[in-house]
Amino acid sequence: MYNQKQVEESSAPEREPSVLTLLAGPDLTSVKGAGKSSLSQNVGLAYSYPLIKGLSVSVGAVYAKKNYKSAYSFYSPSNPPQLTQLPSQVTAVCDVIDVPLTANYTVLKSKR
Repeated sequence: MYNQKQVEESSAPEREPSVLTLLAGPDLTSVKGAGKSSLSQNVGLAYSYPLIKGLSVSVGAVYAKKNYKSAYSFYSPSNPPQLTQLPSQVTAVCDVIDVPLTANYTVLKSKR
């Protein structure tokens, strides 16, 4: 017996799945000219949505805690402190949120 519904379902193109990705990794942070880097950490999420075959867009949010440590001579504050003696060292922490928006195109796809 011939079943037309089964034939139509099997010939429909297979759609790529949406993907939710957890991002984590180290980050080297430095003060320009100081020559020293501090290790920071990044963590975030990204969501990828397929548009057409091979092309998808991704959007996400990545949180980073940047650690800075350097001699005061490498800093140029816009409002320098009015002190008789300037500090010798500066230590700072900066919280950063990145919102990356990317387009991805798959050129070669292997079954492996």
